[in-house]
Amino acid sequence: MSPDAINQTLKTIFWQELRDETIRNAIRNKYEVIWSFDEVIKNVRITERETRECRAHMAEEAKKDKPLRKPAQTHQQAPAVPQNGNAQGGDFLMPLLL
Repeated sequence: MSPDAINQTLKTIFWQELRDETIRNAIRNKYEVIWSFDEVIKNVRITERETRECRAHMAEEAKKDKPLRKPAQTHQQAPAVPQNGNAQGGDFLMPLLL
């Protein structure tokens, strides 16, 4: 086999086995333009590093965006008014004051 055929075969096999869709989409144009298999690998490694750094940065930003306070707790339901309307000894209002 000629060196050109070996190079093209390596590129083809590598492209067929590349499973990461993010990398495939990012490198697709360069894959079609670059002749050398070594250059394709070099560009894939650069793209992998950039993707990894971007994901790490996004994870850090997501941590920063979390709220500092806990969500407000729901209030306890007030006790029902006695049927006769009389609250003896202030028992009716006591839970509201606590």
